[in-house]
Amino acid sequence: TLGLQQIKIGDEVYYAKTSDAFKQGSTFKVIVTAPMSDFNTHFVNIQDLLNYTAVIWLILFFPATYFFSKHMSSRLSVIALEAEKIGDLVFECKERKLSRIFELYLLEKNFDAMRSSLLGKTQDLEISQLKLNRLVELGISFSAERNSEKLMEMVLLGAKELTNADGGSL
Repeated sequence: TLGLQQIKIGDEVYYAKTSDAFKQGSTFKVIVTAPMSDFNTHFVNIQDLLNYTAVIWLILFFPATYFFSKHMSSRLSVIALEAEKIGDLVFECKERKLSRIFELYLLEKNFDAMRSSLLGKTQDLEISQLKLNRLVELGISFSAERNSEKLMEMVLLGAKELTNADGGSL
């Protein structure tokens, strides 16, 4: 420590430092005092400035953060609702503008790609299922047909229908 003592004189608080001085065999007490405000005014001013700055940042950024989080929440809610529709095999959706927030942009872009892929695969599956149903129907009708010429015609027409081919390429 610096050997400082606090002394209160009236309403003011002072720092005091005492030291002994020697002059030609005599000892003197030297007391140096300074108001406390000389030492801490600068720190109090910095502290006040930091407090004001913090309040201003809170006033400016709290609403911005609130609206930003609301925006993100609404975007994610739309994606969640569309995911539920896809779960029910409903692939229609409203056209929407992609987000400018990079992570949301990637999520929305990949979600749209997933939806398109699932739609294509679902359509392919439905076509395959229709062809399989038609093949079963043809098999049943083949087993019931007794006329060989009629049977050959049914086989040719069925093969053309299932392969989407013309007679020459079949």
